[in-house]
Amino acid sequence: MSTDDPSRHLPSPAPHAAALRALGALGALGALGLALSGPACTGKGGSDSGAVVAYGDLYGTISAPGVRELAVDKQRVFLCEDGGGVRIVDIAVPSAPVEEAELQVAGGCAGLGVYGSELFTWSETGEVIAWTLHNLGIAGTIDVSGDASGGVVVSPGTRKGFAVGGRHTALGGGDTGGGDTGGGDDTGATGTPAGTPWSDVVDLTAPRELEVHASEALATAEDGAALQPTAVGVDSNSLFVGDAAGGVSLYTHRLELESRLPAEEGATAAPSGTILALGSTLYVAKGTEGLWLVDITDRGAPGTWSRFSGGSGAAWDLVNVGDRLYVGGSGELLILDVTDPAWPQPLEAGGTVIPPVAGTLSLLTVDAGLAIVRDEASGTISLLNVDEGDLD
Repeated sequence: MSTDDPSRHLPSPAPHAAALRALGALGALGALGLALSGPACTGKGGSDSGAVVAYGDLYGTISAPGVRELAVDKQRVFLCEDGGGVRIVDIAVPSAPVEEAELQVAGGCAGLGVYGSELFTWSETGEVIAWTLHNLGIAGTIDVSGDASGGVVVSPGTRKGFAVGGRHTALGGGDTGGGDTGGGDDTGATGTPAGTPWSDVVDLTAPRELEVHASEALATAEDGAALQPTAVGVDSNSLFVGDAAGGVSLYTHRLELESRLPAEEGATAAPSGTILALGSTLYVAKGTEGLWLVDITDRGAPGTWSRFSGGSGAAWDLVNVGDRLYVGGSGELLILDVTDPAWPQPLEAGGTVIPPVAGTLSLLTVDAGLAIVRDEASGTISLLNVDEGDLD
């Protein structure tokens, strides 16, 4: 990406990885078992690698009714099945996707992501695993404090992973649940019950020597209510956490609260998908309440919310690739020109992709002209051509 990429997709030196979003959770070390290809994957032209589709058209589909997160590594898609394992689908020929293998995951998967030559996963019980992509062997593991249910992101340039969710066990103060299960600096967190909004920061620079940098409870609202995290993003300066009350909190990389943006009056839907900071503008998807922007030039005192009014009016997930912003809406994939991040513009006629699936596009990533979108209702993942060289 040409701008800071806070992707719940992971930044990478490789161009295809600039749109990756989720770094998330795996339960425990699992066995690798092959999965036969079958009706779960379909495409135009069968195995015909010469199949041609126009801009905006469908290459193929993957059935994924229980998928919680997805990530891409060159010619493979990794599908995190909620509470299950990780399916690996070969999309070298997007018109004929093939089930390649499956990682059986003890404890269940809550998310995953790719950075460089590793697949990183976070578990619901607080285990981080680094898998080498070339053979899916385990390079390293570490225990952390939270369950990453709100998402995981990696800061551009620093390779620090920020997991946001709830604490997976109670901590101190006579609470039941077993206390600290590892890794974090829990100073000041005595008496924290399981489920408390939480964040861990893990240094992913050396996969064989993973290290926890911080582990802290997140701030609460002024009335003392816990802000349950629903979405997350990061740039080179701040961590952004969306909450169930419809607001967004800004933290330093040391998990110190910078400021909190309450929800706009009448727009209290919880942020969803990825929160993106492009330049000094923060982009937040709020489902049926659409795409919202706010000026964060002053991180301690952000500006006021404004709503982008284009497209279907809904926004469920976001991906930034260069000067393009891809917005997963309701029944459409909206593509915006964000050359000026403070003033997003729809592409000219023909630039908005209307995929051949209806419903909520809740998961989204883009890889070298290939958009991979998931319809929440049907669980179908569609592979769409968004190569602008194919525009009429």
